[in-house]
Amino acid sequence: MAGLADTLLIPVPGLVLRKASPTGIYYAGMTKWGTKFSNDLGDLFESYVGRQLNLIPGAHVRPEIAYGPAKQPKLSVDWFVVCDDCVILVEAKSCGPTEPIRLGAPNAVAALTAKLGRGIEQLNTSARLISASTPGFGHIPTDRPLLGIVVTLEPFFAVNNPWTVGAALPECDIRYLVANVNELENLVSVTDQPVGTLLREHLTDPAHTGWSLGGALIGHEHGRNPVLDQAWESYPWHEQ
Repeated sequence: MAGLADTLLIPVPGLVLRKASPTGIYYAGMTKWGTKFSNDLGDLFESYVGRQLNLIPGAHVRPEIAYGPAKQPKLSVDWFVVCDDCVILVEAKSCGPTEPIRLGAPNAVAALTAKLGRGIEQLNTSARLISASTPGFGHIPTDRPLLGIVVTLEPFFAVNNPWTVGAALPECDIRYLVANVNELENLVSVTDQPVGTLLREHLTDPAHTGWSLGGALIGHEHGRNPVLDQAWESYPWHEQ
């Protein structure tokens, strides 16, 4: 037992790894800075999602639109991605599944609604504003299908299953899915099919009902993701 006092014991390595995950960092930040941290994280995550969307070849990415009274304007979804055969409405939610959701507790449905319900409502509202040719939305095309993605910081497993959607999330006027940011990072790097076409075919295929976005990307060819490459190269160890 000599020297044991100077040795680090890690009986559950997974707990250490989790501390460095988005969940671990999130709760550490919330503990130290409270809502200031979550507000900053939300702004940064929204910006990061936009950087990823701007990698889609041939797409035109438009930021959120302020509408309504000038003194108290409301905001649309965070991003509009105009593709040749569809328009993708994107709402970024810097959140992950809480303990009730992960464990399937009795209050899991309410917890899931609280986390993602607002994102679905934003898709609905923005789609209706586009269809109604609301002032300020004139640069968003109305001659092609509207699709939606709610992008989350962490995976919400099985969230796109019909039983989950029907029980926990509001009805949506457009076809949509919930995807985590890692799935988005992979989607924008697809090279063998236009991203808009891939998403439209996936969301309109009855055989893919309930699938995750990750499942739709299986078998597709991917290029490098420049945003991820740039992030990796910013670390000191990449040259070692």
